[in-house]
Amino acid sequence: MLRHEHQKDQEVKITLPDGSHGFVSTDRRCKVSYDFPAHIKIEIQPTVTAQQRVVGNLID
Repeated sequence: MLRHEHQKDQEVKITLPDGSHGFVSTDRRCKVSYDFPAHIKIEIQPTVTAQQRVVGNLID
């Protein structure tokens, strides 16, 4: 079983071995246990605020 700790409003991308994927987001910080095989890929996606900072730095 996979476990992951989510931050508030943090989007997480889950990729299955066949390449299909989906996104999970929570409205609060919590620990989530996924009933997936161990070879599933979990990637933390940048928050909207972090994306805005990157764009702002590129413009400046």
